[in-house]
Parts: sequence; structure tokens; C-alpha cells
Amino acid sequence: MGVSASACFRPLRAALFAGFTLAALAGIAAAEPLSDGVNAYGRKDYATTKRLLRPLAERGSAIAQFYLGLAYERGKSVSESEAEAVSWFRKAAEQGLAASQAALGTRYFIGWGVPQNYAEAMNWSLKAAKQGNPSAQAILGTIYESGYGVQQNSILAYMWFTVSAHDPDFEPSTRRNLDEIARHLSAAQIVTAKSLAQQCLQTGYVDCTQAPQVARRDDGPQVSRRDDGPQASRRDDGAQVSPHDDGPQVVHRDDDAAAATVPGGNPPSRTRVPLRMDRGISFVPVEINGTLKLDFALDSGASDVSVPADVFSTLKRTSTVKDGDLIGQQSYVLADGSTTQSSIFKIRSLKIGDLVVEDVKASVTPSHASLLLGQSFLERFKSWSIDNTTHELLLELRENR
Repeated sequence: MGVSASACFRPLRAALFAGFTLAALAGIAAAEPLSDGVNAYGRKDYATTKRLLRPLAERGSAIAQFYLGLAYERGKSVSESEAEAVSWFRKAAEQGLAASQAALGTRYFIGWGVPQNYAEAMNWSLKAAKQGNPSAQAILGTIYESGYGVQQNSILAYMWFTVSAHDPDFEPSTRRNLDEIARHLSAAQIVTAKSLAQQCLQTGYVDCTQAPQVARRDDGPQVSRRDDGPQASRRDDGAQVSPHDDGPQVVHRDDDAAAATVPGGNPPSRTRVPLRMDRGISFVPVEINGTLKLDFALDSGASDVSVPADVFSTLKRTSTVKDGDLIGQQSYVLADGSTTQSSIFKIRSLKIGDLVVEDVKASVTPSHASLLLGQSFLERFKSWSIDNTTHELLLELRENR
């Protein structure tokens, strides 16, 4: 089944842009220093986006680098904008941001702003797909459907499109791809592809068909497995971890902060908390003040735990947050040097897994922003990191002193 390069370009580009839009809507960049720049991007004010996000991007913020790349991608000077966009996408991708990895995978596959390189296309797309990025999963489906850079394989194409379609926002577009591929498969082959897709989904994208350089037949793809997520290594003092390619996280340490506790006895020194992955973002189930459970996005770039105004109003209305928990106002400096005021309140107890952290400072952000688990929580531990194999948050408790 032959597919022309121009035919491949259309679904790839559509999937890529859809993924970018969904990432923005998911609140990837809702941390305080980033929100103004991201909002400017949403207004298509790319000049303001560049002005606000460049300082953060230059300091290493992967999310700022991603949105800065998007802003340059839509710039008027094509040659300059393309080079800048690719540069910033690469910086964010190398830090493990799935959306940027998907962007690079697409660009390498179609030769968009970079020399066409199918090996690089597969490399970056697979990294993003294994973080649950549905646009990258659709890209892999198109790669296998077309046979560019790999042996054409309709079963693997069907498998990756099925995985991508698990995201309801991608289901309508990928359904058309699945219907087309199904015309070239037997009923038994479709069952095989669906079984592989289910295996991929059930293992959190860890156990998916790999090794594209190995020739496969359409009547029975071999499954190759690998471990893309070694546990982050620690120094003896617990202060730092070594990042790796598929989603690095930096461990923070603050020896002067109060420690977390475990009710009912002495806890183990290290605790694992399951994460929910969504488009490369790690979400943690959190119980606030012993009553309400909410999913927070793990964001080390946020100085405080952040709660949107609409959620905060609900917390007050249900008496989860009381008047005595209000602290006052605090000024925050934005990326452009201006300041903004935010209401500050105290979370009396914040429970994650079996751990309880008391008296956590939190700030109120604009309505419909994301719930963020920031440094006012993370600094209460000796160290923290993410195990990309098991999709767990690793927390190392402080010693009682």
C-alpha cells in the first residue's frame, strides 16, 4: 500500500497542530511566570509571547522553550522563524517534553525546517508516544502506513492509530485512518493489531511494539521490548538526580524545610506515589484538608501549590478552606518585569499517597488554570524524582532532627 509524501504531510501536520492545541488547553504552562506568555500565544500575539517567554526559555524552562518555538513557527520571517522554532523545540525535546518531541518527529519525517531524516523522525516520535502523546502516536501510525524509513506494516500502523484514538479528541481523525488501513487487513490481523494496542495502553505505553529497523512482515509483527525508564540516580546526599532522555526530572532539596509525615508511625525513608500521565504531564492525586481529592499537575517551576479561582471558590463554599486559612496577598514578578497580586492561603493538610504535609502555602490563580503541585510542597522533602518506568513519584523523607 503506497502513500505519497504529500499525502503523509496532511495528516501529520493536522495531528501535530491538534496536539499543540490540546496541550495548551490542558494547562501545560499554567505556572505563574509562564501564564502571561502562554496567554499571549493563545491571542496570537507572538511578539509578546517571544518577549515574555524568551528569558524563561534561556534559563532552561522546557515549557517556555516549547511555546517560544511555536511563536517562532508562526513568525513572518520564514527562514529565521523556522531555524528558531527548531532550535527551541529541540531544547525542550531534549528535556523530555513530549509535545516538543512530537514536533521534532514530524519535522524530521517531512523535512519541515530540518533535513529529512526518517531515523530521527522515529526516534523523537517514539519518545513522545511512550509518554502518551496522541499526536506522536498518530505520527507513528502514518510512518508505518507509508513505509518511509521502515518496512511498511499495516498491523503496526493500525496499532498506533488505535492507541492514538484512545484520546477522544483524536478519535474522529484517526478513525478515518483506521477505516482505510482495515481495507488491507484480514479480520485476524485486525484482532492482532487491537491486541497489541490494548497491551500498549495497559502497560502505560511501556510494552509497545518497537525496533523499527528490524524487517517485519504484515502478517505477524514481532514485539520487541525495552526499558525506557530507569530510575533516576541519586547522589549520596540526596540533592540531585541524573536526567535521562525520556523525561528527565530535577530533584530539589531544601534542608531547612519542615518534613512530611505519615500518620500512625514511622514511615520508610522513600515513598512511591502512582502518577497519571497525560500528554507528557504528570498528575498526582491529592487530598486537601482531609476531605476533597483532586488531581494536581506536578510542576517544579511553580513556586507554590496553585489553585484556580473557580476551584478555590468551591473549596470555600464547601468549607474545605475556612476564613482562618486565608493569609493575605503576595506579589509575583512576571516574565516581563511587571508584578501581579495573588491571594495566598494555607492548606492545613495535603495528603499524597500515605504522606501528609501540613500547613502548605498555596496561591490562587485565574479561573480555569491548572491545579499545580509546586515548590511549597516539593521543598518539604529531602529529594524527589520521577521513575519513568513505573510512572511513579519518588519522595525521600527528611530525617527527624
